Amino acid sequence: EYLINDRLSFMRFLGLGLSDRVPDAKTVGLVTERLTRLSGLGDELEAFSRTVDFEVFRPDLEKALAYSDGSKGGRPPFDSVLMFRILVIQTLNNLSDKRTEYLINDRLSFMRFLVH
Repeated sequence: EYLINDRLSFMRFLGLGLSDRVPDAKTVGLVTERLTRLSGLGDELEAFSRTVDFEVFRPDLEKALAYSDGSKGGRPPFDSVLMFRILVIQTLNNLSDKRTEYLINDRLSFMRFLVH
């Protein structure tokens, strides 16, 4: 049961759906080990995420962004809190949009910060 829950949380972390291939135990273990190692080394984004409740900003972000109701169709907008977290990463690291996108896909610490 633990392995099943661990794999499901790992799949959510990677953005995989239930119909996608399930990562094997070795893959889950390796990523878990790396995340644990990052925590031990003092992942500043992890500490920041524990300190700041980003959901507190949701009402103000939603109001400021004034997303449409979706009645005209089109792609749904990205989550406002997720975008705010991306701006935090971008500002803390002085990154361009292009470099931010690359590093979000490359760094486990960035990925973890965005999904918590």
